[in-house]
Amino acid sequence: MIDINTFENMESTQSHTFINFSQGVPYTTLGWNNYKKFNKKMNDILLKVKGEFDVDVYLQEYEDINIAKNFYWIYSFSVNEKDILMDINSFIKSNINDVMNCFFIKEDDELYSFNNHDKNFKNHMHPLLAHYYCYMVFTYGMYIEPTHPPREKSYSKETFDISIVSTIMKLSEFKKIINDYMSITSFSEYYEYMYADDGFFSSKYEGNKTLREECLPIIKYVEYKNIPNNLYIQLGIKKDNFDAKIFNDKFAIILEITSAVPAHDHHYLSIRKRVTPEGYLPVKNMHDLKKEFDMFPDKIVRAINLKHEKEYGDKRILIVNMPMEYTYQNEKYIIDEILKEVKERITRGKGGFVEILLNDKKIIRLF
Repeated sequence: MIDINTFENMESTQSHTFINFSQGVPYTTLGWNNYKKFNKKMNDILLKVKGEFDVDVYLQEYEDINIAKNFYWIYSFSVNEKDILMDINSFIKSNINDVMNCFFIKEDDELYSFNNHDKNFKNHMHPLLAHYYCYMVFTYGMYIEPTHPPREKSYSKETFDISIVSTIMKLSEFKKIINDYMSITSFSEYYEYMYADDGFFSSKYEGNKTLREECLPIIKYVEYKNIPNNLYIQLGIKKDNFDAKIFNDKFAIILEITSAVPAHDHHYLSIRKRVTPEGYLPVKNMHDLKKEFDMFPDKIVRAINLKHEKEYGDKRILIVNMPMEYTYQNEKYIIDEILKEVKERITRGKGGFVEILLNDKKIIRLF
């Protein structure tokens, strides 16, 4: 338990400058193309502070869906010298104003930003935002490092056995095997499996990786297309040049499945269990997540282009897994903006594929 004096001492050396996008999240109010330009200029402020003051600044996004018109960007840094802290605050605010004036129309009484050292700072604090602010102060010096899977299996649930689905079988049988495995018979066992460093989100065991990246997306696809259960399914399981084939004696659907994930995906998955019930992570981890989110369309474009380069000779469907962890609560407005950019940048469209689908919270047709 931290007392008020300790909190105020921590607070005195930290600076947190909030920008409230009350008109709406910048991806949608600006559109993704303008957002990218805006985002670059706002990130350049970090470089300017580093060059001018040799101080690291961390930029993050914060949204609480329980607070109307509250979507924030927050610039955070820490220095011990009060005068230097205030100089950097003024420098950041001035640069924020310059950039915001280029992209937004300011209302008469609107402030682009406010800082925890402003005299009227408390007037801007919704109780839920104040709660998050206190968390930032408490954890500013923390950084959650990635953990690595243990040598020995750490969860009690049996790891998914790929051999069970490695033979040709009816689609109904395949779905039952997967659904039975994923069913919750014990909440404690299920939670342990989902959050273990070598569990569901880990690629240490091939069974978990295949289940997560192929089997579950296949089931989602067949439900999306309402494919009859009496068809047959065959998984490639590395021995064939396809991921899955759904067929009968009259036709076949060939599936190619890939994933658009950050370069350090294992890092972010390994810290999931350290997220607070409110969804909080320390400032520096949130800064990393924002950088990954900003690059997310690049990951999708790259994943699709790599598959285009394969030049498959047959007609197949490409499914791109898009992990929800990197799309900010999986909100539709964010997904829509990502899709716009991806469509603009994939010059070959669907290319040789019958169609290209994104596997998000639901299946989305891209081309």
